Amino acid sequence: MNSPARLDGAYVRPDELVAAALRHGVEGIAFTYSEPAVWLEYVIDTAQAAHAAGLYTVYVSNSFATDAALTEMAPHIDVLCSDIKSLRDEFYHEICPVAGVGQVLDGIAKAQALGLHVETRTNIIPGKNDDMG
Repeated sequence: MNSPARLDGAYVRPDELVAAALRHGVEGIAFTYSEPAVWLEYVIDTAQAAHAAGLYTVYVSNSFATDAALTEMAPHIDVLCSDIKSLRDEFYHEICPVAGVGQVLDGIAKAQALGLHVETRTNIIPGKNDDMG
């Protein structure tokens, strides 16, 4: 059994990341875990390299992004997977005082209007959005 390739360091160049993906036979690269908008330039550079190598790209987001950020990244991303954590503004205000569900839904609509394939999901957060009442 082959051991996985190791990419050392806090920074991996986009071409190195794409090369690792190709070595492992994956079909795409997903930008996820932490909100990818905070490293948008890296996402775009990597997505361009991924597309040049025939890989697809997925951007997993809370969709609380500016129109400018969405417009800049849209040509380079194939799928936006957006988390709608609640349909209540109170929920968003508790975790991010300036956020509201309307802004999230508007971000999703804007991404779709820009031509992105959009998928939405709701992650269950115990004690926060799991009340069936």
